[in-house]
Amino acid sequence: MAKLSLRTRAIIKNGANQLLLVRCHGAAWWHIPGGGVRAGESLSDALRRELQEELGVSATVKDVRTVWESLEKSTRTTYLSVWFDCALQEDFPETLAQSEEIAQAKFFTSEELAGLTINPPAVKQFPQIPSYIYDEHDVFPWRMEKSIG
Repeated sequence: MAKLSLRTRAIIKNGANQLLLVRCHGAAWWHIPGGGVRAGESLSDALRRELQEELGVSATVKDVRTVWESLEKSTRTTYLSVWFDCALQEDFPETLAQSEEIAQAKFFTSEELAGLTINPPAVKQFPQIPSYIYDEHDVFPWRMEKSIG
């Protein structure tokens, strides 16, 4: 049976127009912060909760920026991620609060993005992120990394 996983992501820029990315424990790649939506939770509420849990920050959720649809063939799961433009309500902390998922968070210039391993790679087009992103994998890279490490 096919599955659908609804997710939400935050596009957060600082005053120097740098993009905030996060890297999970044990992962070699970076991604836009965010996570899953729980039953009965709105997309914006889920995003605020994820940012608080993972980074210890509060954010104002603004407009929808893009939708990322990703198919994992091996599990027959479609991941649908709605990305929002967001603004932090306070300065980004010098050090992150302890997080089970996030090992590192950092702002990057558009030039620095080019040299990173990012999921999805379309993030490297920042600030012109496409309005719709689609990709598919036999097995997602993060699933392979967890089974190896």
